[in-house]
Parts: sequence; C-alpha cells; structure tokens
Amino acid sequence: MELNGAVANFDLPKLNKGMLRINTELGAQLCLAILIVLAAASVPAGAAKGYITQLAAPFDCLHGVDQQPSAVLDNMQAMSEDGLTDTQLAQKYYCTSAALYMLTYPTRAAEEVNTALSYLSPESQPWLYHKTQLLHAEIATIAGESIRASELTNPVLTWAITAKDDEMKMYALRARGVAKTQLGDYLGALKDLNQAYSLASEVNSGARAAVGSALALVYEYREEYELAIPYFQQSVNYYRGNKNQLSLNVDLYGLGYAYSRLGQFSLGRETLQESLHIAQSINDDQGVAYAKKELGYINIEMGNYAVAKKLLAESEKLAKESDNPFLTMIVHLYQGDLFLALGDVDAATQANAQAESLINMSEMPVDYLLVQQQKAALSAAKGYYRDAYDVIRKVLEEKLSIMRKHSAEQLLQIRAQYELETKENENQLLLGINNIAEAELKTQRSRNVLLLLLLATVGIICVLLAYIIIRNQEVQRKLQQMANLDGLTGVPNRRRTMELIENQLGLARRHNYPLAVAIIDLDDFKAVNDNFGHPTGDKVLEAFGLVLTQNMRATDIIGRIGGEEFIVALPHTNTKTAFNVLEQLRMKTHKVPDLIDDYRFSVSFSCGLCNATHFKALSDLMATADSALYSAKQSGKDRIVVVDVDDSQAKNKNGTAKKELA
Repeated sequence: MELNGAVANFDLPKLNKGMLRINTELGAQLCLAILIVLAAASVPAGAAKGYITQLAAPFDCLHGVDQQPSAVLDNMQAMSEDGLTDTQLAQKYYCTSAALYMLTYPTRAAEEVNTALSYLSPESQPWLYHKTQLLHAEIATIAGESIRASELTNPVLTWAITAKDDEMKMYALRARGVAKTQLGDYLGALKDLNQAYSLASEVNSGARAAVGSALALVYEYREEYELAIPYFQQSVNYYRGNKNQLSLNVDLYGLGYAYSRLGQFSLGRETLQESLHIAQSINDDQGVAYAKKELGYINIEMGNYAVAKKLLAESEKLAKESDNPFLTMIVHLYQGDLFLALGDVDAATQANAQAESLINMSEMPVDYLLVQQQKAALSAAKGYYRDAYDVIRKVLEEKLSIMRKHSAEQLLQIRAQYELETKENENQLLLGINNIAEAELKTQRSRNVLLLLLLATVGIICVLLAYIIIRNQEVQRKLQQMANLDGLTGVPNRRRTMELIENQLGLARRHNYPLAVAIIDLDDFKAVNDNFGHPTGDKVLEAFGLVLTQNMRATDIIGRIGGEEFIVALPHTNTKTAFNVLEQLRMKTHKVPDLIDDYRFSVSFSCGLCNATHFKALSDLMATADSALYSAKQSGKDRIVVVDVDDSQAKNKNGTAKKELA
C-alpha cells in the first residue's frame, strides 16, 4: 500500500495518498449509501385486526420521501395535528423524520423519530413500531452511532422473522449490514447483506438496487473497488430507468468515488459532476456537499490545489449547516491532505485536530485509524520520525484486531525509515527481506491454488468413479435378478432352480440327510386361460407364487419350471414331514381367488412327492416326481401323491406309489 512507501521516504504527498487509500471514506460513503433504504413500502401479509401494515393516506410517504424528501417535509410540517389519533401522529412524525434522514439531517431526524416512538408500543401497532425503530437505527448509523444502530436493528429482525415479514427482514438485514460495515465487521456485514440481497429478489427491483448499494459500500471499505463498481452500476441503471433522481445521485457519487480510488480520475470526475448537477437540480444540499468534497479530492490528486481548496470550503459550509459529523470529519481530513501537499503543516495539524474531535473511537473505529494515519504523516512532516513510527505501529496493531489483516510489511518499512540516517545498510537488508517474503508468499499462493485445483480434480474423479461403481453394481444386481428369477411370479426360474436342487442333492447324499422334492402343477389352468383370458391366468400364477413364498420355509427351494408347473425341494425333511407341509400349502392354494378377488373359478394343484436322497441323477429324480404328479392327476387332481423308493429302486427308476387324496 502507498502508506508504506510514503513513510519509508517521508514523501508527504505520497503518504497523504496512502492514508486515504488504506480505508475508504467511511463516514461519508456510509451516510450516502444508506439513503435509499426507504425505496419500497413494507406491506406484510396477515396483519392482525386493528393493526396497520402500511402507512395510510395522507401519510403514505415512503415512495415520495425517496424522490422528493423536501416536498414531503413541507407537507408534514404544514399539517395540523388537531384531531389526529396516536397512530396518525406517529405516522406524521415518521414521515417527517424519514424526509430529514433522506436529506441527511441526522440530529433533527433523531428528534422526530423519537417523537414518533412516543406514540407507539410493540403491542399497540407492532408493524409501525418496528418500522419506526428500523428508521431509528438507520439515523443512528449516519449519526456515527453504529453500535447503537446494530442494537436497535436486532429486535426488528427478530420480530420480522417471527411475523414472517420478509420485506421488513430484508431491510433490517440491510441496515444491520451497513452498521457492521462502519464498525469494520466486514464478514458479518457481507453475511447480512448477501442474505438481504437474496430476499430482495422476492420484494422488488428497487429493494435489490438498495441492497446492492450497501454491498458496494462493503467492498469500498475493503478497498476492493473493482468489486464495488458492478453493484453501483446496477443501481445507477435501475434508478435512471426509474427516474429516481435522489437515489441516482447517491449511487453516482459512490460510482465516482470508486473510479477516483482506482486512479481513473477523468471518469470519476465526469460521474461526480453528473451527481453534483442532479443534487443541485433537486435542491439536495447534502448531495452537493458530498460531490464537491470528492471533486476536491480528485483536484488534490491532480495538483489543482486552488480549485480543491474552494470545493472543500464549500462542502465544509454545507456539512456544518446540516450538522453532519461524518461529512464534516472527512472534509477536514481532505483539507489536512491539501495543506500537507501545500507544505502548510500547521494548517494541516489544525484540520486533523478538527477531524479527530468529531470521532467516536468505539462507534467509528476505522475512521479513527484514518485520522491517526494522517497524524503520523504530520509527525513525519515535522521531523518527529519516532512519533510517526509509534503512531503507525499503534494503527497497525488496531487494524489487526479490527480488520484481521496482517501488516508486517508496513511495520518493517516504517522501522527501516526510522533508522534510515544511521542504518542505511540495515534498511536495505530489511527491504530485501520484505521483497523476498512477498515473492515467497506469491509463490506459495500459486502453489496453494494449484493444489486446490488438483484436489478438486481428484475429488471429482473419485466421485465419478464411485458413481460408476455403484451404478455398475446396481446394473449387475438387476441383470442377475433377471437371469435367476421368473419375471411373473418372482420365484427362481427353471435354470436357477435346477442348479440349486442339484447342489442340494449332492449335499444330501454327502452328509446323509433327507431331501424331499415335489413337482406341483396347477389343476385345469389351461381352462382358466381359455375361458377368462391370459391376464387372469397371469394373476393366478402371480398369486400362487406369493402363496409359495409366504408358506414355505426360508431353507426350502422353490421355483417355476414351466407354465403352471412348479418345483419344491425341502432339505433335512423326510417325505412324511414334507407331505404335511405341502398339504397345508394345498389348502391355502384354495384361497387364491380371494387374493385376486375373482371367484369365477377355483384354484388347486396336484403334486408328486418323493425322497430325493436315493437319486444320483437329477433327471431320474425329476422323472420319478413327475410320474407321481401324473398319478395325482389321474386320481382326480387336487391331491398329493408320495413315491417311496430305496437305492435299488432309484437305480431302476421305479418304486411304490402311495396316493394321498384330498
């Protein structure tokens, strides 16, 4: 920053520039930027009976006060108070205070808003009370009472959230963000203002422009003028189209200020002259004062000291007439810079003292630092290098706590200058170390950026790989399900069932445990298809598959092996026990019509059951069970036929059939 170079070489004009560029013109910018808070009327939905939720005629001044505050002020002051209720009196004084606020008369505005509040309570008129308290907070901000402004805003925000009044919430967040900006809490300010900016989109375009101006102010405080300019330009474009001259004047000032701090003096001067012209045309004395003050700064930078002196004198006169401490303080600082540039140290010292007398350190900490930085320049100009060094060191320490900035380079350069006459070599060494540290810092930042990019890329690749793996597993699961299960009944298909039974048959022979296998065939199923249609037949099959699944054991094997034919294998089960299990299944099959809500036909099955342990070949087992099934069909259907065979009979594929009738 330029302050470092200025102190290191005790070049007073450069030191002057550096001080003004370390922090933006806090008080003046803040004062003007918040003037557009009243851009739209708050009209929350669902107001309770008897409560007002907007200013009622003839007090509906919010839109008028934003464009013609002088006219609103004249109307309110001319209005008789005879016969007015407390609510009407509160609205009258609210409008009067709002007009004075827009005209930047903080002392008078505060008196009127306190009178308005004397007629209100949170219980009698909650919306109007909190609307008035919000105006009270905004007035406190331009009066340099930022801590109080924040305290006043918090209850308003709480009420707006409880009442679900998004518009009031948006303006409360904006007011608190502006107060935090003046207090140097930039992160807190950005949090509030970004939230307000999101809500403003749901309110109206004017609200978005108002919050945009406040966001621009934060970036100007942080000396990030390139980020501030788009927000100011957006608001300027809106107010040009809306023909809102007062708000246009405010944001043209902010835009011109940003241009001038970027060294674009021609563009800044052109923008500020337009702001001055508008302020004069609408009789906005405060707007005139601000524009002349900033034009004075540009003329100081360009070496036009006589023009600058005249402009600053005119701005000072207007600021004092309106009792505007912010503007008066900044004008005195500019005058101090002007006198330093002219070499008049005594006059510069007097101007600095006048500025300091207007500063409340707790309420305006950043402004206080600005005054102290100029005081350091004055000490240096008088040859008091040690004093200059001490002041700057204290400023840097304070900035660390307020703005969380690391200012090691500034301290090194100030210390080097103090020892310049006797320790030139040491000074050069320190400067060299500073340059090396700065170069290393830039290199480290570049490495950090590359590392972040690499980590981001790796993260994206990992996410994509995880997605592909999960997706592939899902596809594999579905393919496996399609390959193994019957699509209609949900039980295993023939191929999968035969695999499972053949594996179970081998285990039964190896470990010598019983295994019962039964083939089941639904009786007269073809007649169901022919008489009632295949969709009905499908319902029967689907319902029977459900009966099978719900009534067989978890260790049993069930499957559909074709058409209406199913197979069941019961491990560790002899034919007698298997018969009992299948008999229960047969009885429950009779209830299939209940499951499909169709009683035009009955459902039963015939079953051939045999002991599978004695068979080595699955084909022999299937042939024997199928033979038993055939016997069940021939014997009248709806029954189970059991075939008992020993090893020798299994080898000859015959045995004794035992018929079990239903």
